[in-house]
Amino acid sequence: MLTDLLRSGKALEKFEDFVAAQGGNPRVTREERLLPAARIISEVTAHSAGYVQAIHAEKVGQAAMLLGAGREKKESQIDPAAGLILHKKVGDAVNAGETLAVLHTNGQKHLDEVKDIILSSYTIGNVKPHPKPLVYGVIPENVL
Repeated sequence: MLTDLLRSGKALEKFEDFVAAQGGNPRVTREERLLPAARIISEVTAHSAGYVQAIHAEKVGQAAMLLGAGREKKESQIDPAAGLILHKKVGDAVNAGETLAVLHTNGQKHLDEVKDIILSSYTIGNVKPHPKPLVYGVIPENVL
């Protein structure tokens, strides 16, 4: 069912509805040039080879916040151009020197700290981990 929604484009249409409802331009989903761009783009590379065993999501969230993509305090501003892209996911093979993540920010202030956080969020080991299921269960409609 999920695959059908993705392939049909209905999932994208619903996401565009969410963007519009929050005052955004839904065309950004189809026209990447409409998105703001960060002045600084920096790669985080692996120090060792192996397989990605785990990624500590809370650390990744902290790193994104320090780049400007989240709020430290309620009154903190969010930079819509800031964020990060994880290039290696759990189960992926990685070589030393290969890109784990790409950071996007408009400020140099926390860049070295963020790189360290991203590196510490990755657990790389010698054995490829078993894949986790995409769906753990389905809640029957009569329960909702």
